[in-house]
Amino acid sequence: MRHVSVGALALVLMAISACSGSDDSSGKKPEDKLVGAIGVQLSETALFQGPKRTLMIGGQAGEGVPLVQGRDALFRAYYSTNADYDGEAVLATLDLLDGQPPIEKALILGPGSSDADLGSTINFEIPGSRIKETFQYSLSMVQFDNGRGDNQFARFAQQVAVAGKPNKLRILIVPYAYNADGSGRVPDTSEEQVERYRERFRSLYPVSDVEVSVHAPVPWSSPIQPNGYGWQEVGLNLFGIRGSEGIPPDTYLYGVFNPTASIGQFCGGGCLLGVTLLNDNPPDEGSVSLRLALGVGFPQVALNTAAHEIGHAHGRRHANCGPGLEPQSIDSQYPHANGRIGDWGYDITNGDLHDPAVATDIMSYCDNQFISGYNYTSLFARGQNVNSPKIIGAPADYWIVASDGLGSTRWQKTRFAGIPSGQEVEVTVDTSSASGLVSKAWYTPYDHLDGGWLFLPASVGEITRIEHAAGGARQVLRR
Repeated sequence: MRHVSVGALALVLMAISACSGSDDSSGKKPEDKLVGAIGVQLSETALFQGPKRTLMIGGQAGEGVPLVQGRDALFRAYYSTNADYDGEAVLATLDLLDGQPPIEKALILGPGSSDADLGSTINFEIPGSRIKETFQYSLSMVQFDNGRGDNQFARFAQQVAVAGKPNKLRILIVPYAYNADGSGRVPDTSEEQVERYRERFRSLYPVSDVEVSVHAPVPWSSPIQPNGYGWQEVGLNLFGIRGSEGIPPDTYLYGVFNPTASIGQFCGGGCLLGVTLLNDNPPDEGSVSLRLALGVGFPQVALNTAAHEIGHAHGRRHANCGPGLEPQSIDSQYPHANGRIGDWGYDITNGDLHDPAVATDIMSYCDNQFISGYNYTSLFARGQNVNSPKIIGAPADYWIVASDGLGSTRWQKTRFAGIPSGQEVEVTVDTSSASGLVSKAWYTPYDHLDGGWLFLPASVGEITRIEHAAGGARQVLRR
C-alpha cells in the first residue's frame, strides 16, 4: 500500500468538493461520481486500544477485549484486492458519525492486509475524546466512477457498544530514602521519570488516563536485601501510610527504593525486584487497604516492575513464563503457553506493534512484555469497579500477622474499613487470657515470597500464639 502525495491528495479532495452537489445541479460529469473501488474487498476492521479488538470480520460482528471510553485508539481496516483493481488512488474515509469531520486518506492499495504489517492496513489514529458510549463508524474506499459501477464490498458501517466508562488509574509513588548504608539514596522521581511511569501504565492498563503523583521521601534505615529480607517491613510501613494519611480509596500506593547504587550490585547473585500481596479478594475490587505494592527503582527495570507489581495489587497472578515462580502465584487459567499475549497488540503511547509469537504478558517473568487480552480484560473489570464509588463501611480493628517465609514475623494491630482481602481460613489462637480459641481469619499471600499477611479480628484479645495452615503447611507462630 502506498500513500498518495500531498498534492495528489489535495486534487482528490478538490474533486470531492466539486462533486458535493446533486447530479442535476452541480454540472459534474457522470464519470466524476465517487463509487466503491472496484476489485477491493473490505475484509476486517479492528480497534486497538492495546490488545486487538476485532470489530468486523467477513461482514460479521467481531469480538475481543472491551472498549474503553476516552482511551486513544488505532483503527485498522484490512482489505484485499484482485485483478479488477486498477491500481489507481483510492480515497479511504472513516466517519465516526459524531458530528465531527471524517478522517480521510488517499492511497494506492497493495495486494492485501495482514496483522503483522502496519503498512498493509489503512490506519486511522482516533483520539480518546471521540470514543464515547458507542463506537459508530462508516468506512468507505472510493474512486471516481469509470463506468464499471459501484462496489458495495468496499464499504461498511457498524455500531459497537463501548463497555468501559471513562476512568483513571491513580498511583502515588512513595520513594524511600535508603539509609541502611548511610547513603540516603532516593530513586529517580523526577518529572521526566514520573512521566515515563505514567506512559508505561497508560500503554498497558485499560483506562482512559493515568495520574501519577509523588509522596515526600520516607527515611528508611533497615536493610532491604535481594532475597526478600526486609521487604515485609517496608510493606507494613506503606500500609500504615495508606491508613494514616487519608489516601483516596481508588489510589494505589507504590513504594520504591534502591538498596544499592546499581542493579548490578543488588542483583549480582539473584534478586527480587518487587513484592506485593495478591489483592484478589473480593474478586471484583479487592481490598482497599491492600491497594499497594513495592519495587526497586533501578532505571533498567523500574517501569515494568511497577506495572507488574501493581498488576498483583489488582489481583492478577503470574503468567507461567520464566523461572523462579512460586507455584501458588501462577494463574492456572492463563490461556496462552509460555506467557505469550495470544493476539496482536498495539502500544498507544509509542505506536509499537506487538507480535503474539514474541511478546509476553507483563505478569510474566519473560522479555518483550506487553499485555494479553486475558489480563487486559481482567484489569478492565477491576479498574471499572475501583473507580466506582463504594460504601466501604465502618472501620474495625484487626491483627496483622505478617510472615515472609524467611523467618521474620511481625505482629501489628491496625484499624481499617472494609473486609480484609484474602482467603477465609480458620485459625487457632492463644491469648493472654484463654487458649485454643477458634477464629475466622483472612490470608493474603505474597506474590514472590513464601508467606503473606494473616488478618484476624482484634476482638480475640492479646494474641500470644497462633496456629494455621493458610499457606498450605501448618504453621505455629509465637509472639
